[in-house]
Amino acid sequence: MAGGEDTWDEDKQVLEDSVEQALREVTNIKAYTLTAEEIRDFKAAQYALRNISQEHAGDNDIAGLYE
Repeated sequence: MAGGEDTWDEDKQVLEDSVEQALREVTNIKAYTLTAEEIRDFKAAQYALRNISQEHAGDNDIAGLYE
């Protein structure tokens, strides 16, 4: 393979691991410390992370929508 393509599987796994870690970490934020605007942003980020997480997407190819 040419260029960075030979590391595609490794890069994909790193991305998936990072998304899963971010999703776990975002659940540790105490909602009561956020303003209403921050809560909206927080929820939007949480939904986006959940949508691109294969663990939560199940059989749906939601992550493909973000490509």
